[in-house]
Amino acid sequence: MTLSWLQIIRLGIVQMCLGAIVVLITSTLNRLMVVELALPAILPGLLVGLHYAIQITRPQWGYRSDTGRSRSRWIIAGMAILASGALLAAFALSLFAAQFWLARAVRLAYVMIGVGVWGLWHLSWRFGDRNRP
Repeated sequence: MTLSWLQIIRLGIVQMCLGAIVVLITSTLNRLMVVELALPAILPGLLVGLHYAIQITRPQWGYRSDTGRSRSRWIIAGMAILASGALLAAFALSLFAAQFWLARAVRLAYVMIGVGVWGLWHLSWRFGDRNRP
C-alpha cells in the first residue's frame, strides 16, 4: 500500500498530537505534582510506571484487532481514550490540592492514557517493511 503526501502529513499530525499529550502527562503534570503540590517524587514515578505497565497487555489487544474486520474503530477509540485521560488528569490535578480523593481520578487518567497510546499504534500498520528506511 502506498500513501499519498496528504496521508503522510495527516499521520504526522496525529503523531505530533499524540506526542504533545504524552509530554504533557509525563513531564508537566509530574513537575506540578512534585514542585507545586509538594508530593513525593515517587508518586508521579509510579503513575508513569502505571502508564507503561498497561502496555504489557498490547499483544492480547493486538491479536483481537488483527482478527477483526476493521482497525479504524481501534484507532478512533485510542484517540478518544487518550484525549479523555489527558483531560481528566489535567482537571483532577488542578483540584487535587483541595480534595485529596481526586488521587483516584489521576490514577484512572494515567491508565486511560496508557490504553489510548496502545490504540494508536495501529496507525503504523500502513507502513510495510518496504516503505521503511
